[in-house]
Amino acid sequence: MTSMHASYAVLGRNTGESSSIRPQSIGGLSFIGTLLVMSFAAFMLGGFNVLAADVVPFFTVQLQRHYSASYYEMLGPIFAITVLDIAIVFALMGVLSKYITVKGEHSVEGMLSPKKEEKLFKRVYLIVVLEEFSARLLFLGIFYKLPVFHNPVGFYTLFLVGNTLWALVHLGNFKSKEDRSPLLVLPQFIGGVSLTYIFMKYGFFPAFIAHFVYNCVLFAASKRQETNWVDFKLIQLGAVYMVIGWLLLDRPLSDTMTWFAPHSSFVLEGWGFRQYFALLLLLDGASDVLFGLLCYDRSGLEGMHELRKELEKNGRTFFSVEFWGLYAVAALAFGAVITLAVWLINGALTDVGIADVVTRIFLVASILCFCAHGRSGSSIARVFFERVIEIMVVCAVVFALGGLAAVCFVAVYLLVTGPRQVLMSYDT
Repeated sequence: MTSMHASYAVLGRNTGESSSIRPQSIGGLSFIGTLLVMSFAAFMLGGFNVLAADVVPFFTVQLQRHYSASYYEMLGPIFAITVLDIAIVFALMGVLSKYITVKGEHSVEGMLSPKKEEKLFKRVYLIVVLEEFSARLLFLGIFYKLPVFHNPVGFYTLFLVGNTLWALVHLGNFKSKEDRSPLLVLPQFIGGVSLTYIFMKYGFFPAFIAHFVYNCVLFAASKRQETNWVDFKLIQLGAVYMVIGWLLLDRPLSDTMTWFAPHSSFVLEGWGFRQYFALLLLLDGASDVLFGLLCYDRSGLEGMHELRKELEKNGRTFFSVEFWGLYAVAALAFGAVITLAVWLINGALTDVGIADVVTRIFLVASILCFCAHGRSGSSIARVFFERVIEIMVVCAVVFALGGLAAVCFVAVYLLVTGPRQVLMSYDT
């Protein structure tokens, strides 16, 4: 999966007919809303100013590396480059569509329209990792260190060759050979330029995040779930969680900025179980409201539907004392599993040489999200924007509390957010 695969799906094909995954009215609003939110965030974080200052140094191979930057510092430029990329790519594709007619299918159409819930997040995640390794890390991270290439001419050579090959490879995603015009992958080359900037300034993992963020903004338009009363109830419930979290939190949110530093300390001074729980409830509720208003699809609905039908078949409901008793036991067991998994995965990542704490936490959260099921690009985007961030906070708290307190923290959180799962079982 590449950024341009997603944009091709959003725009649809110039065949005179509607593409099966061409965004419907709500999906289009989700995409526009996401782009506006990201533009605002990029502006507030000073991302556009950073890009403006780096244009000349980047193209003259004088860009100052900033590998020690915190992830908070990287968000502004990543959001800004995403917004600018999408604007340029859509303008270019609008021009190309007037001269080139795509008659066949594109591979992204089938992938984003599975007949049943699949582990789409895991598939897309691993594809993006592979693309960033082959297009950026291999050419500009490994080959560039060789003496023969470690100079401005070598940089331009690797930069052009790597991005050109990366773009041309994607011609194979057009199933009809008649559609494989090199011009159709020109936007991918442009996207590669932007990702190269992030790679050269911040490193491999930030470039991967930028790539995935780009895809997810475009995936927001690939919506398949209906918007119904459940969506509005979930937004209301999210608002309740957010208010409760805000009232319980008696420490400034700015304290958590240390979590984004390269060598983070997750134990926050003056914070205890209550403050950590209030923080997660606040962020979780806020994300429910935001992505509910943006009408993102949710993942894992089929599993909740099956659970509800099984309960009804046996004459039980979600509102029985028996169900919540079993749910409490399951929450405690799941809390232990999550806590153990966080420690084990973090230890494994440490052993393979990934020293940066935040990068390890991001990878732990991503791996734990591999089991997420979805039926649309919108559900992939929601897992990345919402669940990965939520689990990163859970991981940070697990390291801060440690031991039995961490297990209880996860269990209590699952119990408090149980009503959300119940509502999701009625969603369509």
